[in-house]
Amino acid sequence: MFDRQTLLRAIRCVTAGVLIGLLACYVATYVTLRNRSVRELKEMNSDGLLYDSVERVFQTHDMSVHHFRHVMFWPANYVDRKLFNGPDPVTCFLFDLS
Repeated sequence: MFDRQTLLRAIRCVTAGVLIGLLACYVATYVTLRNRSVRELKEMNSDGLLYDSVERVFQTHDMSVHHFRHVMFWPANYVDRKLFNGPDPVTCFLFDLS
């Protein structure tokens, strides 16, 4: 029914479509997290990028989600910083200082 060339071309097109879709989801997730973080930290007069919500981090004092996402979105953040002058990720918060 289909010759080998047509089948290979269809497989390549499907593979390319899936990869483009995954890349679009990755970038959209990064942009959503970045915009939320910039908005939340601007309310606190702070700079940086926090991949988790400020409220959750301050309630739990747990930055494991932020650190995981920091590793996962490192390539997107690198491109954002170099091309669009985006914020650097937050490295730590000092909790309960007295």
